Amino acid sequence: MDHRSQAPDTPTVDIIPDTAAALGPAPDEAATSSWAVPFEIPIGDRLITCMACGARRDWLLIRHRDAIHVRCRCTHQWCEPALPVSWYAANHGPIVGVYRTGEEVNRLEGFDGTFAGTYL
Repeated sequence: MDHRSQAPDTPTVDIIPDTAAALGPAPDEAATSSWAVPFEIPIGDRLITCMACGARRDWLLIRHRDAIHVRCRCTHQWCEPALPVSWYAANHGPIVGVYRTGEEVNRLEGFDGTFAGTYL
């Protein structure tokens, strides 16, 4: 008789889907997608700057329908009308994760306040 304990059956959640179909719509077709951007983003003659903490880089860009929202590591978030959806669509990298909620994206990408102030 085998007396080893076995872990109960627990469902696993894959953060990175293994098929194109599991990814869902392409980023330019999705209603909402996000992109972590570590560099500065110029708009005209200014840089995107967080009004709450003064950060000038390390953003989570969130495309929701026809608008781009910028989220800072300090958790300040705003809609940036000067950042065109066409720029986002042309420049974002490949999909690296599919998340169920905005809160999950913020936590797993480090934009939940955990790293606030570590990059100024």
